[in-house]
Amino acid sequence: MKLVLETNRTILKPFEGDESELFHKLSCDSFIRKYLWDDEKISMKVAKDVISRSTRYFKRNGFGIWKIEYIEIDEIIGYAGLWYFFEEEQPQLIYALRENFTKKGIATEVAKRMVHYAFEQLNYKYLIASMDEMHHESQKVASRIGMKLFKREELNEKPTVFYKINNRYINKWNNYGSQNQPDH
Repeated sequence: MKLVLETNRTILKPFEGDESELFHKLSCDSFIRKYLWDDEKISMKVAKDVISRSTRYFKRNGFGIWKIEYIEIDEIIGYAGLWYFFEEEQPQLIYALRENFTKKGIATEVAKRMVHYAFEQLNYKYLIASMDEMHHESQKVASRIGMKLFKREELNEKPTVFYKINNRYINKWNNYGSQNQPDH
């Protein structure tokens, strides 16, 4: 199973065990942490734990968290992947970019690649993504890749929405590019 994934503009590589500091730096970015970490700066211990679990998940299950390298500038601009957030039977789609890389179609491109990987390589029948209800841009990305809103819940006193896509919808995709799919 190939764990390095590509889109037209990005290379997605699993975080390595010694990259906890990079994950920590990205996660403490004010834009990323606002919705992903409930606007809390995570500790280095939490970052190390996430990367450690991600490494184990990749070895055992073929999924975890990938860092997103933007090819044009050879820089890590965020992360994406498949991750357990709640008591679910399979991991959820996750994507997080630094703010200056949003609204360029990159999140859509990467999310589409993650969904394709989950369906084609891991044989998932469906994939879910949850987000804070107030994170409208993330909801737009989910909608753009074919996910449909299917549930609202209060989690940790925050309104949370859940989007879902079934495996049968992937056939309409022909590449992982961003043409005609900007992040608005």
